[in-house]
Amino acid sequence: MFVLPRYRGQGFSRQILKALESAARRLEYEVVRLETGDRQTSAITLYETSGYTRCDPFGIYVERTQSICFEKSLGYSVDAIFPS
Repeated sequence: MFVLPRYRGQGFSRQILKALESAARRLEYEVVRLETGDRQTSAITLYETSGYTRCDPFGIYVERTQSICFEKSLGYSVDAIFPS
């Protein structure tokens, strides 16, 4: 996700993040995982203030020491709502 510098500080990144979470819920995902660089302090703050917690690196980020990974539960399990 990227917001042009002239539009930063106006809440657009938070709106984009909420839209991504809504799309994930519609697709019945239970968890959202994100990655950012260790120098991206604004992104780190956004994720932490949006309910994300740091998690172990995943996928291509496992070997990238500059990556910081986050995850957030979307608050439900499809299996809990629709047991088989």
